Amino acid sequence: MLTRPTHLSVVLSLMLSSALATAVIPAEPTSTPITAEYLPSCGLSATDLDFGVYNNRLGASGTATVQVTCNTHYSVTYSGFSGQLRQGGAQIGYTLTAQKVGGLGTALTLRANCLDLCDLIQPSSALTGNGSALYDRYTLVGAVPASQSAPAGTYSDTVVFTLNYNPE
Repeated sequence: MLTRPTHLSVVLSLMLSSALATAVIPAEPTSTPITAEYLPSCGLSATDLDFGVYNNRLGASGTATVQVTCNTHYSVTYSGFSGQLRQGGAQIGYTLTAQKVGGLGTALTLRANCLDLCDLIQPSSALTGNGSALYDRYTLVGAVPASQSAPAGTYSDTVVFTLNYNPE
């Protein structure tokens, strides 16, 4: 009978060793970073503004479109607006306003009374948006006041619009 308990004790000790061997010892935790980069995608386009033929009694007018496509906050600044259409040393005054299509109020006002003295009024210097729309469109409306005299010819000016955004 002595051999039987010895045999049992060996079996029990094997079972205990087996149970200890299958116990999971927690390892140090690890992690993996998961990233995605969402890049700003922005573009700017504009159509030409053509006043057509100037009539001294009626003046002239025209429209153009500035379109901004941007998926982040942006501003569009302008430079070069003088309120003067020029041909050599001759000039004709004009005004220009920008209205956001579907927006409220005037987004940008570029006005000049340039019949005798050029009095430039620029209450806002930028078109702005937050990238929540697929695109923002602005209508530029230009007008050449009547009663200006200048030599015959083609007069022109250039306004440069620059798109600024933060590529965070």
